[in-house]
Amino acid sequence: MAENPKKKCHQHSIDFLKFGFIASPTNQQLPFCLLCNQVFSNEGMKPSRMCGHLTKKHPDKKEKDLKYFLTLSKQFANRSSIDGMINKITTKNDDGLVASYNISLLIAKSGKLHTIGDKLILPAIREVISTVMYQDASSVVRSIPLSNNSVSRRIEELAIDVEQQLCEVLQTTEFALQLDESTLCDNEALLMAYVRYIHNGVSKEEMLFSKPLETDTKVFANRDYCYEQNQKELTDDRIFQQLCENNDEDDKLLLLHTKVRWLSKGNCLKRFHQQFDSIVELLEEYDSTLAEMVKMIRTDVAYLADLFEKLNIVNKQLQGNNTTLIQAKGVVLSFLSKLTLFRQNIAIVNLGGYLV
Repeated sequence: MAENPKKKCHQHSIDFLKFGFIASPTNQQLPFCLLCNQVFSNEGMKPSRMCGHLTKKHPDKKEKDLKYFLTLSKQFANRSSIDGMINKITTKNDDGLVASYNISLLIAKSGKLHTIGDKLILPAIREVISTVMYQDASSVVRSIPLSNNSVSRRIEELAIDVEQQLCEVLQTTEFALQLDESTLCDNEALLMAYVRYIHNGVSKEEMLFSKPLETDTKVFANRDYCYEQNQKELTDDRIFQQLCENNDEDDKLLLLHTKVRWLSKGNCLKRFHQQFDSIVELLEEYDSTLAEMVKMIRTDVAYLADLFEKLNIVNKQLQGNNTTLIQAKGVVLSFLSKLTLFRQNIAIVNLGGYLV
């Protein structure tokens, strides 16, 4: 059986310009009409077909000379060059925008001020490009917006996007919801919601939201009731802060605890023990009898602070993603085995009030 002969591939010639044709910008083997911007097959790269196309489709241009088509060719080349530059600039700006979002995410994870983008990151990028890569860094730096407002806006947009993705998953997945209450260092109350769910066979735990509460009803209501029953006045926070500053305390505020927050009591007792002397000094000005009673329980406070710190360590080990029942059981059993040792230590007065 005879083989099929290969088709002849026609080559472009500068003479085709008199018919209004040039080589296609995307494929030099195909003819391109400057008048209608149509690309033809390689078979169309014949003088007869080009002449026929000019006569039938563009009869008003068939009498034009070569100079006319040469001008069209230069105009098309300039337009293509401008379009290429625009596409290149657009791509570069898009890359800079992506870099801006990625760097903003890094800033958010680091917990640094948003101004670090303009003050440190961009100067560092400029230094690396100019010193190590020996290139002009001005155009690259301009394409990456990292001002304080830009970073804040990027972080907010990223947070909204993450929340939307999480909500979309929760709409089609069974999940467990946990509500938790906490207080910040300035005693501002927060309500936090966590969700745990299984996605693609993997157990995940995410924070759903964190919202400030107008009042921490559990903490402040119980505190006010306690003071009212004992006919005492509320402690002035500003006076206590000034006293802590005079005594060179590391912290200036006492922590309030809530029954909901699992680390709250331990942290509250630890802070109370650290500021014990300042607390007694302040109480002596308001109620000397109460101050003497507090002095008598100094050792008990130390023991409780240490014991609750141990409980906090256990609680932290029970938290986190992908914690299994077997791992949690091992942590609890390990802690139970140490309780006997803790009990023996508490019974020994000479330990100085600290667990080992």
